[in-house]
Amino acid sequence: MARPNNSTLKNITFYAACFAFSVTLFIALAVAGHVYPFGDNSFLANDLKYQYIDFFAWFRRVLLGEANLRYSFSQGLGMNTWGLYSYYLASPFNLLCVLFPQDKLTLFVFVITALKLGCIHISSAWFLQRRFGLPKPAASCFPSRSRFAAGPSATCATRSGSIASSCCPSAPTGATSSFANKK
Repeated sequence: MARPNNSTLKNITFYAACFAFSVTLFIALAVAGHVYPFGDNSFLANDLKYQYIDFFAWFRRVLLGEANLRYSFSQGLGMNTWGLYSYYLASPFNLLCVLFPQDKLTLFVFVITALKLGCIHISSAWFLQRRFGLPKPAASCFPSRSRFAAGPSATCATRSGSIASSCCPSAPTGATSSFANKK
């Protein structure tokens, strides 16, 4: 097996630093704001508080073999749950909910939010470097500090979409209009 060259190691280090910066910033802000798990405040707002926690509890039961992915009798006479899974829960990050007990799903949401913000930073830095030829320091300044990624209006689904749209040059993110087109 060939050893990685120096350029590959520099890229890995750069992207690891992007990831670590976003995760550290998120955790530092949670500590400063006394947000769970570092205090009594909660970042669960709107749909995240009233829908997603229940969705994750159900999805955790599905992954543990206690519920069915395609149909659930928990509401009325039952309902098809494939759409619920496809729209809200299909992110690979959500598989990690199995590692958290039922009463710690809020901690799970905190952890995957930190992981998703780190991945948004990596994918955005990669896209800005490839699309606009920005140097690494400039490319690392933009991503994951937007209200869309971390604000109360962001849901777990929009964060997963942010990771994918950062890598897709045809995504209508508005980022391409902020810079001059370079070919």
